[in-house]
Amino acid sequence: MTTELYFPNLQNPLVKLHTPFPGKPTIFVAELLGLPGNWLTIALLDAYTAVLDHIDNIYNNLEDSRKNIGGCLITTSTGKIFSNGVHLEESIDNPVFLKMLPLFLARLLHFRLPTIAAVNGHAFAGGFVLACAHDYIVMGNEKGYMCMNDVLIEVTVHSCLLEVIRTKISSPLVLNKTILEGHRYTADQAVKAGFVSKSVPNGKVMETAGELADSLSHLALNKGYVFGLLKAEKNKNAIKALMENDLVAGSYLSKI
Repeated sequence: MTTELYFPNLQNPLVKLHTPFPGKPTIFVAELLGLPGNWLTIALLDAYTAVLDHIDNIYNNLEDSRKNIGGCLITTSTGKIFSNGVHLEESIDNPVFLKMLPLFLARLLHFRLPTIAAVNGHAFAGGFVLACAHDYIVMGNEKGYMCMNDVLIEVTVHSCLLEVIRTKISSPLVLNKTILEGHRYTADQAVKAGFVSKSVPNGKVMETAGELADSLSHLALNKGYVFGLLKAEKNKNAIKALMENDLVAGSYLSKI
């Protein structure tokens, strides 16, 4: 179905889409190439949206005889950084970006295939949120932290983004530690906290994510239609908040 495709193009690649697991042509890997930080920018969101469009197009055009081929999408990167989150100088006050980010996250939260964040290194702030927008998280336990460090850099967390985190974290104590204290989670701590599925050596992150993807792939029956709807219902509060695009933290306080 695909070997290696680069988005937006080969000359300026920000995301590589490939199927690296032999004999598993529907286990897609979206590799973030915006190193060193993999900042969430308009360009990166555009590129990743094109990846989702490409996969959707594949499934929408499947013949009925192949509608149950299943599939899975893994997001990862290489090196020390999974994603450092929103590029504050470039994106935080950009109205185009502020519209794009919620729509992208909402789409990921109800994407037709199982999704796995293969966290190879640091996932900070918006990178933490991006990982939480996936169904499962596999994290390397030798280097890298997951951290909502916004409180430490005096940046608010918008309510719709907090709802994305709530799809993974329901414990008030863990939420306090995550949002109010900016705790840096190791992989083992994140598994214990309940929002990371597997903690493995960094060199095993992709292998483990591939094994998990293979075990989940068969669930995306009928081109992933029902699977996507189930995800939409499970993540309804986050999706609704994202679609309302409430990106002004504390805007309701004036009504109190």
